[in-house]
Amino acid sequence: MRAAAEAIVEYWPTGSSNEEVTVATPKGTRAARFPVNTSDAIHVYSDDGHIWIQIRRDVPTEQDIGRSSFKVAVCVQPGTAHKLAMELMTIAVRNQERMKAKASASAKPTPTTGKTRTGPA
Repeated sequence: MRAAAEAIVEYWPTGSSNEEVTVATPKGTRAARFPVNTSDAIHVYSDDGHIWIQIRRDVPTEQDIGRSSFKVAVCVQPGTAHKLAMELMTIAVRNQERMKAKASASAKPTPTTGKTRTGPA
């Protein structure tokens, strides 16, 4: 592990307010953050030989005592990362198409006969 003096310090907005999170990334490591909501994010770190996927939840106790904060990370091989990316793309495209179909189905006008009913059928 590299010394903290060699670390790159990045500032990422938290999304919930004007606060920022300071993250130290070891020199030579690429970092990408994908916010999920105001408390959850997926972080991807990589260097020439490793790919780490980290899932974080940061909830202050005073905000919600029943919701736990956590951080978990796994180091994946390039083949696994590729398969994971392909699976996520497949799911995203499928879900996007379904949402589009649902939206267009609900936006279609209902056919009318032009007749007005004034009494019992």
